[in-house]
Amino acid sequence: TLDFHGTIYVLSSIMRTGNNGSRVDNCYSGGVFCGIKPNGQLKNVAYDTFANIYNKHPQGTVFESVTIPNYDECINLVTMLAKRFCSISRLISWDLAIGEDGHPILIEFNVSCGGLDVHQLPNGPIFGDITEDVLKDVFKNSYTLNSILKSMQ
Repeated sequence: TLDFHGTIYVLSSIMRTGNNGSRVDNCYSGGVFCGIKPNGQLKNVAYDTFANIYNKHPQGTVFESVTIPNYDECINLVTMLAKRFCSISRLISWDLAIGEDGHPILIEFNVSCGGLDVHQLPNGPIFGDITEDVLKDVFKNSYTLNSILKSMQ
C-alpha cells in the first residue's frame, strides 16, 4: 500500500507459493510468485527468482484457475491498517494468509524493505497511473537528490 496525499493505494498483490513440500513460500527458496488481478483471480503466469516463467505451478496447478478467497477482505484489511501506520511509513508491504475459515490473517508488515522486485515483474509499473506524481514528490522532497542535482548544475 502507498499513502499518497491522504489516499491509500493498493499498488500490487502477489501470491507466493513454495515448491516440492517446502514450508516457506519465498522465491529465494525455490518458490514462485504470481500476480493477483483486482477480482482476486491469479494471473496466467508466475515467476521464480531468476524471472523464469511458469504457466502452471511446478506441482501442476494452473495459476489462473485459482481465486483468492475473500480477496476483497484482504484489500479492506490492508487499506484500514495502512491508515493507522502512515506515520511510520507511507509505503508498506503486507504479508497475509487465508485462514481455514477463509478470512485474511495478518502475518507481518514491512516498512523498510518491502520487496518491490517481486511485484514489478508480474504486475508492471508499481505506481501505475500515479508514477509521474510519485516521482515528482520524491524529487521535490529528497534532500539527497536535490543536493546531487544542484551539484551537477
